[in-house]
Amino acid sequence: MMNVKIWAVESGKEADSIEVLLSMGEDKKSFKFLREFDVIGGHKIQTIKHEDKFWETFKFNQHIVFKVTELVLGKYRGEVLELPAELGKFGTQAERSHFKNLFAIRQRMLRTSEAREGDGNY
Repeated sequence: MMNVKIWAVESGKEADSIEVLLSMGEDKKSFKFLREFDVIGGHKIQTIKHEDKFWETFKFNQHIVFKVTELVLGKYRGEVLELPAELGKFGTQAERSHFKNLFAIRQRMLRTSEAREGDGNY
């Protein structure tokens, strides 16, 4: 698994756009985000959209998607961001599936163990 770090969250060339610079291991990647407003039920709602390549890159790493989105929202709110920042480990679909399977096996073992203890059979 590779470490992911965010280096910059800056205003983009288009109105209400943000450019995000990330590193994954030694690779650097740039992604564009766009803020749009809609009115639903008389309430103004802010929507943050990202490029398809951002989703394709991080679809199995939702913890990173969440952290990047929080930083982008902070930038739109005018917050001072502390950068660079560590975002976590990047895992491929195969790595995520492997760990998910190991977790499921461990959970089954714990449930089996708890059931035995509850029956008085050690």
